[in-house]
Amino acid sequence: MIRVTAPLWIGVIVGMLLGGIGELWGIANPETVIRLARWKDRLLVGCIAIASAVGAVTLYGLYSMGFSMHFSPKPVYVAGVMLGGLLFGAGMAISGYFPGSELMALGEGRRDALYAFPGGILGAVA
Repeated sequence: MIRVTAPLWIGVIVGMLLGGIGELWGIANPETVIRLARWKDRLLVGCIAIASAVGAVTLYGLYSMGFSMHFSPKPVYVAGVMLGGLLFGAGMAISGYFPGSELMALGEGRRDALYAFPGGILGAVA
């Protein structure tokens, strides 16, 4: 197996590409998340499905070329996962942002993202 750590600039380039695609699709608009929560629009579900499919094919390709990966299951703390999921979902429904769209909205200059972003950081630290 080949052990390789990618340089940081590769992550920056991939993040910029994904952010640009998300910006084109209008994911930074909180109305998109609100329409998803009301079951009126499935754009966000399609975006996540496409990203998951591309990621799965990429990981399979890297694994088949001999790059080492760690896919074993990790221990689950059920109460913590349930509480975290409830808080994450409530924050997403209230603000209309998920972690990726918060940064896109900050880049667009949306003021409401200035309040959602620190909440996401505090949640990640907790």
